[in-house]
Amino acid sequence: MKKRTYLPFVVTALLSITAVGTCFNVLDKPASQLKVDAERDGNCNHANVQHFDRVSPTLSKRGHIEFYYCEDCEKSFYDAACTREIPNSNLGLDNKNDGRYLAPITGTFSLLKRNIRNYLSAKTDRDIILALRDKSYYNDQAERTIVWQATEYAPYTVELSEDREFTAPESFTSETNIFTFDGLFVPGETYYYRVKDTNNDYILDDCSFKVDNTYPVRTLRVEGVSNMRDIGGWTAKDGIKVPYGKFYRGGNLGSITAKGKEQFLGKLGIKTEIDLRRGGDERQDIVDPRLSYYNYQVWVYTTIIPDVEVTYQGATLGPDAVSPGYVKNVFDLLANPNSYPVYLHCAAGADRTGTITYLLNGLLGVSYEDLTKDFELTSFSIFGDRYRSDIDEDTMTFTSDGVFGDFVAVWGKLNEIMMNKYGRGSGKLYTAIENYLLECGVSSANIAAVRYNMLGQVVDFSN
Repeated sequence: MKKRTYLPFVVTALLSITAVGTCFNVLDKPASQLKVDAERDGNCNHANVQHFDRVSPTLSKRGHIEFYYCEDCEKSFYDAACTREIPNSNLGLDNKNDGRYLAPITGTFSLLKRNIRNYLSAKTDRDIILALRDKSYYNDQAERTIVWQATEYAPYTVELSEDREFTAPESFTSETNIFTFDGLFVPGETYYYRVKDTNNDYILDDCSFKVDNTYPVRTLRVEGVSNMRDIGGWTAKDGIKVPYGKFYRGGNLGSITAKGKEQFLGKLGIKTEIDLRRGGDERQDIVDPRLSYYNYQVWVYTTIIPDVEVTYQGATLGPDAVSPGYVKNVFDLLANPNSYPVYLHCAAGADRTGTITYLLNGLLGVSYEDLTKDFELTSFSIFGDRYRSDIDEDTMTFTSDGVFGDFVAVWGKLNEIMMNKYGRGSGKLYTAIENYLLECGVSSANIAAVRYNMLGQVVDFSN
């Protein structure tokens, strides 16, 4: 059977492909001459071949892959020996529109769905509350899908790389001409992809997109895990960004699939699981030599602070005697650089997980405002709302007591007590949390080690 030639195209979320302009100037030929040339091509010895280096695409202009152009037969080839022809190239370079040849414009792709972006952009209490109440999308990573024109040479191989040279690409098999990548992209990074058929002919080549980093939040889509996100990206002391890929938070792993397990342990490379559950709920759901499991039963919010009780609507939420010891265990573990990357969870990845994340990122100098955003993102998960405080419906503002939903959360109250009890007039949350950890028994050396392990550099927290 004679192999047919297809004109592939690519359609990606939020990526628009504009018309291709002239790349090189060549002489136009009438159709009759092209037919003569085509009949002559079988005897061409490719004596006059020009080499063209790859031209990288930009946001406004397409580039092209490296290729070899024969002036005699007016065809282009992938290789210098002219044995692998680039399809649809015999009409001259001006007219070549083959997706294997011309790279799409590099576009941007947001990990965050619309309601999450609206929440992170909101400034006033009213706009924040309205955004929190928009549950149209969950807080997992948005999908990135590519589509190409189907051929008879399926299945296809899709390759994804973090560099244009594809030195260590991920490889996937697709039975159809539609493929959705795993939801593990990193804000600010550029990714390159290509698709080839069973004849090893590239249907798409030299394609790329950049992940938008307007917002620091890196949500994740690991199959079978809900409410999972990277705690990196936020701004710590001295304007330093908390690195991605160090510490993840999320829900329990009881429903993780086989694919999710490989995403979790393979691509993300998570080495340590910290389970904060208690009361018979704690269990190791991923038993694998690549993963170390620890059960440290920290309780929620203000209960971690010794000698503090919070009364609300006639009920008392008192201190938990064992939490300070478990907090020490968590931070002593994080002082070991071999523990990373770490996954922290309770049942929902909301309350107990939110409490430890508050301590960790707060210790690094992340602001209370950003810590609150990270906490409230659980509201877009399957686990229900988590707000900084109750809402005054008449004024559409957050109340000042720092308590939400009859002890579902006492987020604002935790920060108020932390600053009053441990801030010691500094006005610095990272100082207050450091003093609290010292009282829990975490050594100064281990506090410094946690900060270094998370930030990757020595930072002065003395002022």
